[in-house]
Amino acid sequence: MRSLIAPLALLSFASGSLAHAAPDGRALFVRNCASCHASGPGHPGTARLTIDSGPDFAVLEQRTDLTGDHVTTAVRQGFLMMPPFRRTELSDAEVQAIARWLSVPKPKR
Repeated sequence: MRSLIAPLALLSFASGSLAHAAPDGRALFVRNCASCHASGPGHPGTARLTIDSGPDFAVLEQRTDLTGDHVTTAVRQGFLMMPPFRRTELSDAEVQAIARWLSVPKPKR
């Protein structure tokens, strides 16, 4: 019995530390945002931003002007035809991870 306690305690500690790892902003974007905001045809958010702001500002992943505050506000309050995401859909930590990831400039493709 004693030989099982140490491995179980280690497993519990390891899984607990993984639960506190920072969320992956890119993975969260792909899962929650890309269906509307990825590049290419068939993405209504990208199409709308192309009309409103031009092709240089349409694909969120390629933009260099986004700030974390702008992304967080758009996600929480919605923007134009985009509905807001509630905290039950995306936690504050998840929204912040997406905002951090989108606000880091990436090379244009």
